[in-house]
Amino acid sequence: MERHLLYRTLQTLLTETTGRLADGVEFNCTAFGGESAMGVVLDLIIERYFDGHGREIKLPVRQLAETVRVRPDEFVRALVALGAIELASNHIKERMIQIDEASISETGTLVVRIRLGGWLTYQLESVCQPEVGLRVSQ
Repeated sequence: MERHLLYRTLQTLLTETTGRLADGVEFNCTAFGGESAMGVVLDLIIERYFDGHGREIKLPVRQLAETVRVRPDEFVRALVALGAIELASNHIKERMIQIDEASISETGTLVVRIRLGGWLTYQLESVCQPEVGLRVSQ
């Protein structure tokens, strides 16, 4: 999938509460709150994935909330709303992201550990694959 098509697909997931994607995957958001920060938080998660953090990503809430210019509570609500997006294909259901753990360090830093679902990981990996037929001249 090309990057612009992936972002268009993700935009559908963020703005609709239920539906079917072009590839036949059905989606349902079980706790859609219309969080305005969902898009910037998802962009940040994708950026961290591409920066080499892998499927499991630790998110220091206050620091990253400041980075994307939202309040920490909005950041957390956006994570919860993203975790409420359920995808289904071939009778397999999964969350787009899974919140695995939230902890507060001794210094008072809230860190949320998430895991990207298989569908999102597959889409991000397909964006990273070189296009067939392109050759690099030396």
